[in-house]
Amino acid sequence: MTDHPGSEELAAFVLGALSDQRMREVVRHLLLPCPPCAALVAEAMQPMVKPEPISEDKYDGALDRALQKALLHEAGHRRRKMEAERLEEILAQGGMNDIPDLPFETDPLALFDALLARSWALRHDDPAQMVHLADLAVKQAQGLDAGEHGARQVADLLCRAWAELGNALRVADRHPEAWRALQLARELFEKGTEDEFLDVRLTELEASLAADRRQFPVALANLTRVYRYYRRTRHPHLAGRTLILKGLYTNYAGEIDEAIQLLRQGRTLLDPKRDLDLHYSAAHNELLCLVDAGRYHEARRLRIERSRELSWGTGRVSEVRLRAVDGRLDVAEGKYARAEEIFREVKRDFLELGRPNHSAVASLDLAEVLLRRGRWVEAKEEALEAVQVFKALNLGPEAYASVILLRECFERRIVTPAVIQEVAGRLRRAEQSLRLL
Repeated sequence: MTDHPGSEELAAFVLGALSDQRMREVVRHLLLPCPPCAALVAEAMQPMVKPEPISEDKYDGALDRALQKALLHEAGHRRRKMEAERLEEILAQGGMNDIPDLPFETDPLALFDALLARSWALRHDDPAQMVHLADLAVKQAQGLDAGEHGARQVADLLCRAWAELGNALRVADRHPEAWRALQLARELFEKGTEDEFLDVRLTELEASLAADRRQFPVALANLTRVYRYYRRTRHPHLAGRTLILKGLYTNYAGEIDEAIQLLRQGRTLLDPKRDLDLHYSAAHNELLCLVDAGRYHEARRLRIERSRELSWGTGRVSEVRLRAVDGRLDVAEGKYARAEEIFREVKRDFLELGRPNHSAVASLDLAEVLLRRGRWVEAKEEALEAVQVFKALNLGPEAYASVILLRECFERRIVTPAVIQEVAGRLRRAEQSLRLL
């Protein structure tokens, strides 16, 4: 934090009414040191002491008391963070069975943080458990005493919990429930401290749900606002993450070349030490965009040059997705036998992982290869199997129209590899979801 907080914010700081995040930022700013802001803190302390002329000693004492209060707040936050990390480790090792055995004296706020952290960690591999843990965090926040923690502060915690539950429901493809959860989170935000950082996080999650629902103008407008906040507050890593999300949604909207530029720009702002998974996602989605754009030579070069970055992805789903890209590159290079083998493996692996939509896209990729190899009957079987899967899923009118078109093309025997490739691309964009949020 380098911008000076305003006098009203410093007054709230003295009263301990700022969010945890902002409290820490103000502490760091005062300890730079910053004499002008220190003077404002001392001025804000005046109503708390007798109204008499303030000597230099009393001025220093008032400032010392304010800083001491802030440092105690910081120490409390560190203790809560350490306990939350310990509880998260317990949850990771023993799962939900260990919750009843947690120490009786567990800090309720630390448990709240641990539940949300563990929920977030499962976004790649276990969406159902991600939802369950976020739901437990909501219940944990609902049990907090407003008299002890402050009514507006509890509203903030409830807002955060419902927002993360909404995001977990989104990841689990339960979009109507996700929308209701995020709507409730927004209502709770207005009852809380209206912390700007919490507002930005909620706006990010609203953007992701809007993108999943194909509302790309809404999603991109929200992310533009988020990006400006992170640039203004000098958070380059988070600004880079936002550009990567914008690149992903721009690709979904069909502007592939612009998406590639956004992804590359975002990657330059990232700090790999902070989030290897994010660094992987940036490289992986740039690779996908290059393949979608038909820029196969660039895609193959990126695949080779950034093999280490692309291997950073967490979870089996990421590995299988990358394998699917390898198959598409093999098709582009005419290596049909190897591509067929890859797509059969990818189809099977996605089914084992409980991702029928991803598996169905692999079936279409496989159908394209079989058609190129002159095996029309097998290609039709694979494609119609995928059509049945997609008809059962709620992917929206565009995706539904695509699968019906593909079925008609097969029935009329006018299907070509290009037709299958186009339909697979539309469905891939419809079901793809970057699990950054």
